[in-house]
This record gives sequence, structure tokens and C-alpha cells, in this order.
Amino acid sequence: MAIGIEDRVRISPSTWPSKADVPPGDLRQYAPTGLGLAAPMVVRPWDNLEDVLGRGDAYGATRRTGDPILDAPTNDATGGVVYFDSNVEPQQLSAVLSLLEVRDALTTYAVYAMESTDPPKDRYLAQIRIVDFGGMNLFGAIPDSGDVLWQQPIDVGALIAAFIAAQKSIWGDGMSAALAGTLNGDGDWAREKLAFGFMVENAYNGVYRLWSRPWLVTK
Repeated sequence: MAIGIEDRVRISPSTWPSKADVPPGDLRQYAPTGLGLAAPMVVRPWDNLEDVLGRGDAYGATRRTGDPILDAPTNDATGGVVYFDSNVEPQQLSAVLSLLEVRDALTTYAVYAMESTDPPKDRYLAQIRIVDFGGMNLFGAIPDSGDVLWQQPIDVGALIAAFIAAQKSIWGDGMSAALAGTLNGDGDWAREKLAFGFMVENAYNGVYRLWSRPWLVTK
């Protein structure tokens, strides 16, 4: 697996924990937004049953629709997806993470990784999902602390920087030969260059996605 961060953090098996309703290592699926908590049954003196049932669940999880407006988190002011070039400066990246309120100082988290076998179709090269220890309940699993050593040697901010550096080392930072054909470029008028994407999958539960991707530089 050409991820390049195996010597920096502990990467969990994609099937762990086995008791999860939805394996957090299944990177084909995206985490919903929202708190993912059971809704309290709040009944006011003047309510009837229809009022209670029709009130909605502000504490639950909301599945993604693909619409950027509808997919905005109802319980958080920040979130979303950002795409950036491989020449991003550390201070720029730090500012983006701060704007998105990413828990970049977190050191107790799980990491799941996946490498694309068909980049032109998948539109990514390699990706990781970061899950705060407390966010495992979103996937229907709260693993015992003895199941895995959650304390990672570096924090989330350093992990993000390490992933970017590792992918640049693997694929090159310019229009390298390694990237040729990863987005069906013709090698002349349209050539691939490395870029990245970052997504706050669930802000409340601390679930983040980071991936490397090719983009086409055209003459």
C-alpha cells in the first residue's frame, strides 16, 4: 500500500472493530453529519403525540445527499470539503484546519487507509480516514480501550502534514512520470499534477477524510 505514513502512525485494519454496525474502515461510505445521539423524548405540557413525533431529531445523524447546501451540518457552523494544490504552505494549511475547527492537536484516534487501484475512475490516489476515539459511537461501536493502543505518536495536524509529504515523495510535486495517466491525460496538452482533498465527515464526532488526487494541467 503506497500510503507512506506507516512509520509515523498506527493504521487499523479495515475490518476493525468487528462489532461496528458500519465498519469505520469502509472508506467507500461517508459518515453522516450530526450528533448521532439518541433523541431525548421532550414533551411539553401542551404537546400531543403528533407534536412530539413530528418535531424531528436534532440529536441524530443526517445522511448525505450530495447537495452542498442540504449537506451542511445542522449542529455545527463549520465543515465541508476543501481541495488544494500540493504546493500548499504550512501556514495556509494550518489556517484552513483552524477555519474548519479540526481537532489538529488530538492524539487519541484511529487511522484507516486505502489506495486506489483505478485512479482515473476513483479520482483519488490514496486516502485516509481519521476517527477520534470518542467518535466510534457514530459507527455503532465503542471498542474497549484494550482493543488497540489509541495513543498515536503524532497529533492529527502532524499526521495531515505527514500524509501530504509522503504522497509528494511517492508521486512527485510536479507533472511527474509517476502521475502520467492517472487522470487519462495525454502526456502533452493535458498532464497530471498532484493535489489533495480534505473533508470534515463529521465535526461533532471528529471524523476526517484526506486524500491525494491528480488534476490536469492543460497548455
